[in-house]
Amino acid sequence: MTVDQAPRDPMQEAKRRGFEPRDVPAPGVALAVLGILVSIGLAAAFVAAVLAWFPESLSQATPLETIREAPPKPRLEVSPRASGAAVQAAARARLEGYAWTDREAGRARIPIERAMKLLTGHGWPDAPENGADQR
Repeated sequence: MTVDQAPRDPMQEAKRRGFEPRDVPAPGVALAVLGILVSIGLAAAFVAAVLAWFPESLSQATPLETIREAPPKPRLEVSPRASGAAVQAAARARLEGYAWTDREAGRARIPIERAMKLLTGHGWPDAPENGADQR
């Protein structure tokens, strides 16, 4: 073996190449991890102390929280078939039922079948003759 081929000290060779191959010191890592865990424990204790200091604010609901409000329209249909059936039943009741539309003027709603029979029997009412446009 020549002098150039002789094994060199690894630390000297690493420093010559520009880096240091030492490991991270284990006590420093252990202290850092311990510090993080202690910090987490202190933060949890602080939160628990704050929650214990104000227990009544957590158990009581504010007036805003107790109001039951319906969501704004349009609302979600829970059962589209039932909603459609209700709309059709209301329309059918209007078409087939009697009701006042303007009691003072003597106007009433009558079933559509009855209205068609009255029109076929009496005809369409004539236009008023008080000078209205007659075509």
